[in-house]
Order: sequence, then C-alpha cells, then structure tokens
Amino acid sequence: MRKIEELKTFLATMDEAHKRLNPKLENSLEGFVLQNGREFSDEPFTDEEEELIEEFFSEVECEIKQCFYSNQIALLHHAYTGKEMLDIFQYHEGYVAATIIPILHAFTTINNKVVDVTLRNHDDYSEDMITRVRENRKRFGYLGVPFSHKPVMAKMIAVGQSFSVLDNWQDGFPVLTGRQNEWM
Repeated sequence: MRKIEELKTFLATMDEAHKRLNPKLENSLEGFVLQNGREFSDEPFTDEEEELIEEFFSEVECEIKQCFYSNQIALLHHAYTGKEMLDIFQYHEGYVAATIIPILHAFTTINNKVVDVTLRNHDDYSEDMITRVRENRKRFGYLGVPFSHKPVMAKMIAVGQSFSVLDNWQDGFPVLTGRQNEWM
C-alpha cells in the first residue's frame, strides 16, 4: 500500500474513534484533513524550483521539530523583505506518514510539490537542505490543507510565536468549529 493510502486509512480510523468517544463531535483534526487535505505531485523539482527553495529558506534555520516555526518565519521574512516569494510558495498543515504513527506537521509547497525542510531521517541524514527535501518526498506520505499566508502571519505577529492552525486550541479550534474560512 502506498504511504498516502496508509495515511488516509490511519486518519479515517482516528476520526471514527474520536466520534465514537464523543458523539457530539462534528469533526476531528484527522477528519478535517481527510475532507480538506490535498495529495501532492511526485514529479521531481526543476532546477528553477530548487533555486527558489534554497532562496526561500536561506535566512531561516530549519530545525527538527520546528515545522510550524520554520515555515511561518520563512513566510514572515519574505513578507517583510518584499520578495515575490509568497505567490510561489503555499503554506500547508496536515499529517505526514513518517513514523509508525503519522504526525501533525507543517510544510510548504511549490507547484504542488512538498517542500519539507524540518523532517529528518536519522539513519540517512544529509546536511544539504535540497537533498533532505528530495529524500523526504520519496520516503514519506503527506496530506495537507492549504492555509492563506495573511492570517497565519497576522496571528504569529499578534502572539509572538509560531502555532498550529489545525490544532489551535488557544482560539477554540477555529477550523473545527466552522470558522475555517478565516484561515483558508
């Protein structure tokens, strides 16, 4: 079974479990991603795309377990520098099948191709960002919901830290309570 099919099966199982445990629950994070998430292209990056990826993340230290921060700070950086990168890259949150249990994750895309700069495979870790990004796309399955740059950046500025749009408990889970249009 392909990684993406395994991921969808896991998310459907978790969504059903949440609804059995709480019959009043209209949607879960997993259900929301299943309903609104996208699959991504397996096509290799072009040379031009790889140059843009390197430029987009060149001023950001992309640390492991810092997916929300790394991707959101890259958006902010380019918004403030006035570079035209925000029309090229799309911010996503969703799930990645990278371990035994899929994890909530943030990443960007370029031309519907996943750019994951923070996930690392410790068995075969490369210091070169482009090599890591290429390898992540081969190894892992991604399902993600695209979110608009402006509300994500505005929230990050307002609270002074990165956050998850999907798992935004601080604001009462807006995407799960019918307020997703504020973010999409």
